[in-house]
Amino acid sequence: MRIWKFLLIILLTGLTQIGAATMNVAVEDLKGSGVSASDVSIVSDRLRAELLGTGRVRVMERSEMDQILREQSFQQSGACDASQCFVEIGRLLAVDRIVVGTVGKIGELFTISVRILNVETGELVYSVNTDFKGRIENFLQQVVPDVAQKIGLALQGGVFAGKADLYVTTNIDSASIEVDGEPHGIAPVSVEGLGIGDHMVTARKGNLFGSLAVNLVSDDLKKVSIELETGIGSIKVSSQPQGANVVLDGVRNVGQTPLKADSILLGEHSLELSMPGYLPLKLNVVVNFGRVETAKAELIPCGIVYLQASWNIKFKLIGPTGLQLSIPTNGTGTRVPVGEWLVSPDDSLYDAQSFTLNVTPGANLVRRISLQPKFGSLHVVSFPQATLWNGTTNLGRTPFFGRQFNSGTLDLRLESPGFNDSLFQVTVKKGSKTDMIIVLAPRYSSLQVLSSPPATLWNGFTNLGVTPYFNNEMAPGKLDLRLSGPGLVDSLFTLDLVRGQSVTFDANMRHTDAWKDSVSGKKQATLRRTLRWSSLGFALLAGGLATGYHYTAQKHADNAQRELVAYDAAQTQNNLFPTMKAAYHEQLTQANSQRHIAYVWDGVAAICASGFVLTFVF
Repeated sequence: MRIWKFLLIILLTGLTQIGAATMNVAVEDLKGSGVSASDVSIVSDRLRAELLGTGRVRVMERSEMDQILREQSFQQSGACDASQCFVEIGRLLAVDRIVVGTVGKIGELFTISVRILNVETGELVYSVNTDFKGRIENFLQQVVPDVAQKIGLALQGGVFAGKADLYVTTNIDSASIEVDGEPHGIAPVSVEGLGIGDHMVTARKGNLFGSLAVNLVSDDLKKVSIELETGIGSIKVSSQPQGANVVLDGVRNVGQTPLKADSILLGEHSLELSMPGYLPLKLNVVVNFGRVETAKAELIPCGIVYLQASWNIKFKLIGPTGLQLSIPTNGTGTRVPVGEWLVSPDDSLYDAQSFTLNVTPGANLVRRISLQPKFGSLHVVSFPQATLWNGTTNLGRTPFFGRQFNSGTLDLRLESPGFNDSLFQVTVKKGSKTDMIIVLAPRYSSLQVLSSPPATLWNGFTNLGVTPYFNNEMAPGKLDLRLSGPGLVDSLFTLDLVRGQSVTFDANMRHTDAWKDSVSGKKQATLRRTLRWSSLGFALLAGGLATGYHYTAQKHADNAQRELVAYDAAQTQNNLFPTMKAAYHEQLTQANSQRHIAYVWDGVAAICASGFVLTFVF
């Protein structure tokens, strides 16, 4: 019985293996870095063959993939590096899984990173990363078959199936984390649901970079910490011909081609190549961590062309391939590629005969060009600024400069608010410049009238307003002006305004006698009221104070009388008390003092009361 169960398990396992072998898989061409395109193609084809040789999956041929993609009109570009793009390719190919990855070389070290994507869900189900130091032939024979075996087992659902989680921290805050080239946020970060196997974790912040290879097993939660350091790479630059000077980022001269520049910070850099007899060339290169980037340039031979003319205009150069250049005629040298060029004026204002220019490598060609203006020019300046008309055509505001006037006479007019129109004729000649400076005559005069105090300004019987008065559109002529106001003596004056004249008149107004008497009476009445009520107030205050002092004096007198009675009683009993006598005299003295003060305040109250009464009399 146990034997049958064992045989049944073997049979089911075999059926599972057979079912697994029917999985359809497409292997995308690997992306290369630091490895030639032909070597990358060979590694990709070898990986397909080795994976097919495992007998675990069905592998689609590269030619079959290309044919299907062409039929589906899918244009794959070099930018197709994201997982979603590969998943879309897998769906067009109708496969279950798609294998993608990279192969690179740093120094003598080869590295291969392969990922398996589930076409239906788009998720990463497995990845493997392997490094190898040696020759490309040994890498192809030893590493690629091993990677194919791991992929085959993973695709078959063997020991590599399952999921795991990864927790990543860095020594520098806020570093960007990528796992197998896919972004996963900012450290510290948890990456869940990763496929079992090898993964490459990278961290980057600015020019700081760090990476770590990790291996995940099923249901694992792995914690890793990545140390970031200044990331650098290298650039190899070559040119045709060699010997070009290379400037990095516009400031660092790194030498002449061919060259290799090391210790270059990560990111995009510019390369400027220059060489006598050739056009300068600018390239942009993106430097990645630990990689040697390659930049190749083909320099274009050229000569230097100098064009000179009476006027600084642009000339158009048309080359044999249709290339067009623009060159000034100010004598500045311009680099022009080698070849035969047709030279013609690029300015509609001048006539010049076109000619052919044969540029040879390293040549310095100087050409003097005779220009014939097609039109005359006109320059008009006015004070103040005005609108310039040519008949019924508005030419614009002054200062005006026009360059396209045919020979002839122009009927011009200048208009500006507040000024008389200026009419004049100008004769324009071909090739000549006419300058005009016009001062416009004011149409009005301006009048400003000031007065102290403010008054009403009249022109005859017309009320012009209240001073201060200003009007810059006064008609020229004679003005009979008058300033008047309540309590003021009228001020009469005559002005003769001349066109364009600005007149300011300042009048010091006088008050009438009646106004002065009225003001004086008001002041006296105010003074009387002030004295009346002040006297009454002081009388009441003095009376109150006098009453208080009378009361205090009477109180001290009563105390003195009591002291005197007590003294007399003591003396009758033959018992003299000197202290009682002293107290009596002290109370009596205080009573007399308070009474005298009270008399003074009585007098003050009487005087103030008299003043109060007198304000009614006078």
